[in-house]
Amino acid sequence: MNTHEYADLFPMMTQDEIGLLSQDIANNGLSEAIIIFEYMILDGRNRHKACEMAGVTPRYEDYDGDDALGFVISHNLRRRHLNESQRAMIAARVATLRRGEFAGNQHSSHSPIGEHQPLPHKDRSQAAKELNISSSSLDRARRLQRDAIPEIQEMVNKGELSVNAGVSISKLSEDDQKMATEKGVEGVKSALKKETPGETPKPTPPNKIVITENNGMAIFASSKSVMDRLNPKDTQWEQSLKEMISYCEGRLNNKQ
Repeated sequence: MNTHEYADLFPMMTQDEIGLLSQDIANNGLSEAIIIFEYMILDGRNRHKACEMAGVTPRYEDYDGDDALGFVISHNLRRRHLNESQRAMIAARVATLRRGEFAGNQHSSHSPIGEHQPLPHKDRSQAAKELNISSSSLDRARRLQRDAIPEIQEMVNKGELSVNAGVSISKLSEDDQKMATEKGVEGVKSALKKETPGETPKPTPPNKIVITENNGMAIFASSKSVMDRLNPKDTQWEQSLKEMISYCEGRLNNKQ
């Protein structure tokens, strides 16, 4: 049986997780029916697959509400433990899907309408609120979905890579992205380290003098250089320098 596009907004469980679910269904039966909407699976793709693996006949129920998309979002967020990046990817797809719906395309499967165009604020903010993320996270996810190859996007969908890391790697060429994914997640992380090396130490400002016993002349030369560059009309700086000179004179007199 085909799955509804609303169901496909969320990532499938891993093979290990479906295997455990299958074993539970084999031992205890299917506890929650698979929900059907428009002759497709709206909720229960994982349960359907687990039933097939366990050799158990699925039990179906028709969805009779008036907000199928909201139903899918609510049920999956309640059951699934998704990180912020996964939710951001879903929110970006939800906002794009809603934009297509409002344009009169609610029955077009996986419609790309508006996928890479600016989203109306209502769609964007509503999707972010529903998935409990910030609008900026949603925007990064949309950028990732626009620029990253499918392999990178799938890593984020599965929770193996963050949206921020995905956006960073998507700045590479398509060929470089593919090369990075050949070694899986570790290959992508390695490529990221090459692109974002550790921060280099900040150079010491040219006018900053480290005072030692024998560099009095250097301090004098630096001070004179500052005075020579000082605008005569800058009375505030001039007053500050005069106070500094007075302080230095006081220190020297105390040592005599």
